[in-house]
Amino acid sequence: MGEGRRWLVTGMVLAVLVHLPGLTSGPVADDPLRYAETFTDLATALEWVYRPFPDTPGPLPEDFSPKLYRPVWRLSYWLDGTLFSWMFGGPAPLLGPRLVSLGLHLLMVLGVVRLVEQHDPKVACLAGTLVAVHPLMVAPVAWVSARGGLLAAVFLLGAAWAGQRRRWGTVAVCVALALGSKETALVAPALLFLWTRDRRVLAVSGAVTLAALVVRWRVLGTPIGGFLDLPELFTAAWWAGLGGHLKLWVCAVPGGPEVAVSGLFISVFVILGSRGGGARLWVPWALLALAPHYRLFSEPLTGLHSRFLSDATVPLCVAMALGLRVLPVRVRGVVTGLVVVGFAGASLERSLAWRDAARRVSAAREASSLEELPAVLRGVPVRANLTPALASPPWVSSVD
Repeated sequence: MGEGRRWLVTGMVLAVLVHLPGLTSGPVADDPLRYAETFTDLATALEWVYRPFPDTPGPLPEDFSPKLYRPVWRLSYWLDGTLFSWMFGGPAPLLGPRLVSLGLHLLMVLGVVRLVEQHDPKVACLAGTLVAVHPLMVAPVAWVSARGGLLAAVFLLGAAWAGQRRRWGTVAVCVALALGSKETALVAPALLFLWTRDRRVLAVSGAVTLAALVVRWRVLGTPIGGFLDLPELFTAAWWAGLGGHLKLWVCAVPGGPEVAVSGLFISVFVILGSRGGGARLWVPWALLALAPHYRLFSEPLTGLHSRFLSDATVPLCVAMALGLRVLPVRVRGVVTGLVVVGFAGASLERSLAWRDAARRVSAAREASSLEELPAVLRGVPVRANLTPALASPPWVSSVD
């Protein structure tokens, strides 16, 4: 086994260990909604393809928020329910969906390795290792409701793989599945062209994306959708949000004195990795990954909404891998080990933070004090889900 593959195996093992504490923790925010969808029947799950909500004709009212079209994302939870009910002879509360999200994360890591191999085989495994243990990649796994980004990333990487092999039907299917997973996939044509440099991939993905925009317009009443009440472009609030967003992206960890140290180290490796043409790959990739969140920002002090940065974290890891690769051989292994261990430690802290948040939510539900929690932790009222599986704590308050 070569050096690169050893790092990759180490990173994937660490990624699993990092997420172990949170696999059996309770729900956070909208997780009960997603868990409720594991109990729907197939006909209801398929309604999401052509309706904004089951039994609700489109388009949605103009003032409705959020306007999201994610039928594949929702169907994935139905698949969870079908799979784990068969495996365990009954429902497996959140453990099953979390295992699926962790599996998607590892599959995405392998997809990144395969993609980067086409551009620079020497850094591919190291880039995948950094993606596996990066702290900004924790939220999409730890929060069941954030799986859409993982699904979209896996399908887009699958489309790139198929495009390199001229399997145009597979490209179209993968792009369609990505577009049905999360709105971030609307940049698919540009991203896939950057990855493959193939105009036929651009044409196929562009046609599918155009068709998806038409479907979104029919279902949602708008081709783009999203959230209302977001900061207006170029206002003071927008600039402040963007600055904090990018700060967390570069530094990888929220709050505390370690932010400056982390940001300095990451910046050094990114600068080193940008020499010799490396920036031609990762810079446009990062810009395309950041673009869908131009009004949706993470919070640099708490790490809240860090899932918005997970897509853009991948090209940053590629840049870091390029930078680590140019270090002298006598120090490269030690420095790489320190970075991997540092990222894994920060990821473990993030995983434990998600577990603690879940405990707070469960305790508040049992004490009927959800209103005392921050709104982002409360999520949508669970009573909206009319399913017996959610009729007792910790899913609902113990006292009405």
